[in-house]
Amino acid sequence: MKIIKADDLSNLKECLADFGDNVLFRGQTEHFGTPEQPSATTSFDRHGCIPPEMLRWGRYADEILGAFTGQHSNLALNQAILQHYGFRSFYLDCSDHAAVSAWFAGNRYSDKQTVELCEDCDESPMFLRKKMASYDGAEGVGHLYVLNRRACENVGITDLTAIAIEGTRTRASVQSALLLGPLRNTPLPAECFLAHIEADCAVFRELAAEAGLVSTNDVFPSPTEDPILDALLSLPWIPIPGIANPVGDIPAFRRGIELPEYDDSFVKIASPTVAFYRGGKIEDFFDEVDGFPGGIAVQVPEITIFGSPDRGFPRVYPKVLAMLKKHGGVVFEAPTLVKFPQHIGGLFYQKGIAVDLVEPDLVHLGALMVRHPGQEIDAVGVNRGWFHRISEDGVWRRETREDDCPCGVDWPHERHLSSLYIVEHFLADSTNFNE
Repeated sequence: MKIIKADDLSNLKECLADFGDNVLFRGQTEHFGTPEQPSATTSFDRHGCIPPEMLRWGRYADEILGAFTGQHSNLALNQAILQHYGFRSFYLDCSDHAAVSAWFAGNRYSDKQTVELCEDCDESPMFLRKKMASYDGAEGVGHLYVLNRRACENVGITDLTAIAIEGTRTRASVQSALLLGPLRNTPLPAECFLAHIEADCAVFRELAAEAGLVSTNDVFPSPTEDPILDALLSLPWIPIPGIANPVGDIPAFRRGIELPEYDDSFVKIASPTVAFYRGGKIEDFFDEVDGFPGGIAVQVPEITIFGSPDRGFPRVYPKVLAMLKKHGGVVFEAPTLVKFPQHIGGLFYQKGIAVDLVEPDLVHLGALMVRHPGQEIDAVGVNRGWFHRISEDGVWRRETREDDCPCGVDWPHERHLSSLYIVEHFLADSTNFNE
């Protein structure tokens, strides 16, 4: 690997021109490893995994990917959303545009937690905790790594422009971003590095500025421009337990998924479309569930909504079926709210799944939905779902009917089946589901 020192912008451009087009770039304000061998590791390797947060991130990433691109269960692209919007992944960022990586070589990241006092849609006061982040011009020496594309292909390259959305500025498209990996417990191999270019951070900022990359917004578009970021920021807020409140009984919330925010999002009075979820069971608020013929309610863990069983899981639910034969219908309620991209701008959230026995061997499976403006649930019902015929071998097979859900999309209903499979295991042994 070459170690190159660039004295000024002209010198830096000459250095980059020598490598041609078949290369990738990565920029950092700090160098890790030895002078001859950089150490570039993934955020999972550096910080580890937080399982509950990872489940939420992974589920939302998959739903967002499906809503905007029509793809589901694409691990690399799901990880791209996690990586680029602030969570951890098994992948490493890079770009095929030198100016983008130069921006990261010239600007240093920092973040801090802030607390805002504002009001919900009913003008009730509350505290909101946010993770506010910024990139500021760094001083000293920056580092731009030139990567061998062919060697990187052996590691794995995912082109993130696949999640570009026409007419918008997504973070991945603006950064012309690619992911290298997956890398697990190992740094990027030495053969991937062609050169390590050192220059004053100001020189790298000059190169970025020539490409129009000056402010943070040039590299990190705001929610009004980036619908993926907007979807992530529209998720329900959750309470922060154990907060000592010096000014009375004012609840404190954090985002359901805490991600770095680069734009001031303060509003004095929040929209009704923003939910501040404080918990509580459906039966505490309502005597009946709209669209549900009756039965019992069972509390199930959050993983019911966010988890994913192995592909090809059997559509066999003996514990659930036994409950249906005894009670006629069962609502499986999770202690969380879930808002998917198709519900952005609305008041409706999924809170579980509901099953009712239509005939001795025919069941209906739908989503348990709530309306939740501000801090309160004010309506609950079951969406139309799919019908399933139970065969003699116990397998649930879809039976299409005229009163099926009219959405025309299979994915949400497949998710209901996978959630029900998790419920089946929970009913068999709840000790494996400690949260």
